Amino acid sequence: SSKEKIKEYISNLSSLYRYLITSKDQDVSTVEAELALAKNYFYLIETRFENDYQLIIKNNELNKNKYLPNGALLTALENVVKHNEPINGKTVIMTILIKEDQIKVTNTISKSSSKESLGTGLINLEQRYQFLSDKVIEIKHTEQEFVITLPLLTITD
Repeated sequence: SSKEKIKEYISNLSSLYRYLITSKDQDVSTVEAELALAKNYFYLIETRFENDYQLIIKNNELNKNKYLPNGALLTALENVVKHNEPINGKTVIMTILIKEDQIKVTNTISKSSSKESLGTGLINLEQRYQFLSDKVIEIKHTEQEFVITLPLLTITD
């Protein structure tokens, strides 16, 4: 029922907020926590836009000792939703591919946008990588897709 859907929506929204509030002072979070956050966020997107967006998670290997800058996956997904709206009912497909030392976030491009400047979210994320490590984000932009590669971080004492 729509009542159930609203309950679920609010519950996802509140866990998203809770996570963001409790982790705001942390520089990094685990891949697991980032994935959970991404799923929560995507649930909200799905509820709001129905079939406009689809999320596929290819979970090759979930390495327990790897980290991402806090909210990195969320930033990548938000970027997709911000810059792509489905045209003629064509779903925007986002894929999160987890590899041993990186996560690739790919999305199909729906609107024929001229090469867009990077959003503030991604610029901010690039700076956080610089601050935390010597690793850099890779961004590839073709006619068909946009790919952000997020290197995974290891914590050293």
